[in-house]
Amino acid sequence: MKEYHKALEWYEKVLAKDPNNYEANQGKNETNMSISSGMNQGNNDEDRYRHAMADPEIQSILSDPQMQLNLKKMQEDPSFAMKCMQDPEMSKAINKLIAAGVIKTK
Repeated sequence: MKEYHKALEWYEKVLAKDPNNYEANQGKNETNMSISSGMNQGNNDEDRYRHAMADPEIQSILSDPQMQLNLKKMQEDPSFAMKCMQDPEMSKAINKLIAAGVIKTK
């Protein structure tokens, strides 16, 4: 279903309880490779994007005024993204948007 952000979340939950779980580590790695390969190939998966935008969790992240401000600043100054990634909560939200295909990275 290409809901990579949800898959990663579940793998992280399993790994929090059992860091050596082979299947969860393998699944997380494969999911991250799918996300990366889609970006590297320049895939513009409109269905994945539309599906993500219908997700209440993604909508909640994007409707947060602080997130909107930070996303705007990141567009204007890509180095600002590094500052955002130092905040654990902001980093989690940004990574979720990347995994969902809402934010594209180079």
